Amino acid sequence: MTYDEIVEHAKERGLFFGMSFPTTSKVLFRRIEIREQEIFSQAARVNPDYFGVNAEGPLDAEFRANLKDLDVSADVDPAANITRLEIGDAGTHPVFARGDLVNIVSLNDIEADVSPRMTLRNFILAGVGQDLAGVVSIVIHYGYRPENKGLPMTGFEVAELPDPFQELLVIDLMKWVLKQTLEMNTEGRASAIAVLTEEENEMSGAFMAEVGDFAGAQVSRFGSVRGSQRD
Repeated sequence: MTYDEIVEHAKERGLFFGMSFPTTSKVLFRRIEIREQEIFSQAARVNPDYFGVNAEGPLDAEFRANLKDLDVSADVDPAANITRLEIGDAGTHPVFARGDLVNIVSLNDIEADVSPRMTLRNFILAGVGQDLAGVVSIVIHYGYRPENKGLPMTGFEVAELPDPFQELLVIDLMKWVLKQTLEMNTEGRASAIAVLTEEENEMSGAFMAEVGDFAGAQVSRFGSVRGSQRD
């Protein structure tokens, strides 16, 4: 659905509760955008492979890669759940090859794993010591989350959640408008929000179950592949 369609569906369903919507849609489009990003982040926590993607980033002279500078179609940040880091172009390094695992370690415990190692702080991946000397690029595997749409939003933006779970955006928009309105009495508003919350929880549970079961056929040497601990 487009953002316009989500708004129209919310308005149509809102008639059952006697709701009224703002005359301007810009604030509604922004709410749709935020909520969808939140759902993608939640899905990445359950199973980062469901919306899993990867991007290759060059290293600078100090063996660093800024995630914000990557040429990808989405923002990469901690909420997106980085699941694996690999050597991209090994360059002149005498040992490493494309696809070799890069271990992400804490700055306070860089000896926690073996070379090659990088730290991740404030969106910047930085090589430990000379571990990545000669390496040209790295590949980051992470859970995708939609980037912010271009402004001003027009309503032609398309929601990226799979069907039928785009209905979560309709329900959330109705709840959000109900929380802002001053026209309904407190009891009526609370009752409407409770009904919508029950529906939202049921559909959200079904979606997260699908996300978790997505990797059901995946084999892992480390036990269950569900959840955030995977390799």
